[in-house]
Amino acid sequence: AIKCRRRPQPTPDGQAQKTSHPQYSIKQLSSAIGLIPSVTQSLSLYQRNQARTTLDTTTTTTTTTTTMKRSLQLQSFGLLLVAVLLLLCGCSIPTTTAKKARDVPHPHQGLLKPHEPGPFASLSLKAKDEATLAKGNSVMKQDEISKKGSDGGGAICVQDVQAPTDAVWNQILRMDDYKGKVGKVLECKNYFVKKNKDGSITMKTKQRLGILPGYSYENYYDHTYYPEKGSLVWRMDYEKNSDFDDVAGHWHIAQHPSNPE
Repeated sequence: AIKCRRRPQPTPDGQAQKTSHPQYSIKQLSSAIGLIPSVTQSLSLYQRNQARTTLDTTTTTTTTTTTMKRSLQLQSFGLLLVAVLLLLCGCSIPTTTAKKARDVPHPHQGLLKPHEPGPFASLSLKAKDEATLAKGNSVMKQDEISKKGSDGGGAICVQDVQAPTDAVWNQILRMDDYKGKVGKVLECKNYFVKKNKDGSITMKTKQRLGILPGYSYENYYDHTYYPEKGSLVWRMDYEKNSDFDDVAGHWHIAQHPSNPE
């Protein structure tokens, strides 16, 4: 699922400007999932098992930037998604060239509810959705806004991929391959990787996006990969000062429910 909200911009008198909820169309949101075709193309050589891939991402933007990643073989799509959401959310272009301090805490410790690893309980596919997936196309489901009283919208994207689950994860988790593979990505590097006692892996990633000529947006992400649950969830690293206001996302991969082979 993709959820996106925009922080109200201050007016000249210093007061927050009231804005109505933007209505993001399925067509707009589907363009934010351009990473799904990239995954499918990268896996074109694997034609054995069929994995069902689901992406869930929540994003909040402000006048700055954000991103995250994992280590040698973790993520590969949050970056593209975040970059497109930045455009959809209408993130303001910085008006100063002064260097921003990054090694200071973010203005808040999280506005969006983090995702839980595991299958999406709220996801329901109809017969027509299954037919769309069977043709190799992705299915977009519009979701309600992440928080009442905030600017936002969201969607869930589902894609069937004819490839082993391990091959799909290999594409998603290789953050170092984002540059040159995902448009607008100028830099993407992990700066912290740790295997936890419960078997999960924490990966913190710096990402820089070139949205417009002469302007780039820098973000820091905190990912947790749960191999046993088939999920990768992420938020911003709130110990760093990112340009995005907030981001939350979720990748889930499982065997196809009716065609596991």
